[in-house]
Amino acid sequence: MQDGACMPFVVACACAHTASWSDLRCRYKVEKLMEHLKLFSTRINIPRLIRVCEEFHHWKELVFLYVQYDEYDNAAMVMMNHSPVAWEHVLFKDVAVKVSSVEVYYKAISFYLEEHPDLLNDLLKVSASAPSLLYLAIPCCLMLTGGV
Repeated sequence: MQDGACMPFVVACACAHTASWSDLRCRYKVEKLMEHLKLFSTRINIPRLIRVCEEFHHWKELVFLYVQYDEYDNAAMVMMNHSPVAWEHVLFKDVAVKVSSVEVYYKAISFYLEEHPDLLNDLLKVSASAPSLLYLAIPCCLMLTGGV
């Protein structure tokens, strides 16, 4: 599709409905999608864009949308399931502290043991700042490493 072919439609949609504009960015202007999401994160229909990003496999953007929508469990799962594209250590640490599911946190520790064992200590240090997660981290690590 040519760049100018859908511009009249896009301009009309952008004025009328920001979500339509965002949907079109997901489909046709992938290189500008993250920039668009960051600029318009307060005015977009996040649940709708989550579905579109899943459909078109825009994993980094999907993580961004989940974090904006306070869906930290889903953000962590996307980062772990699509780690070559979506995983960033600093972002993952920020998300892991806010995870509400014990199961997702256990998966995060397993993920670090398998894929990034050199960074596991850093993740556990961050967990120490979240008292609700600290009691989970130590037994889980001992079980996974065979220490129990």
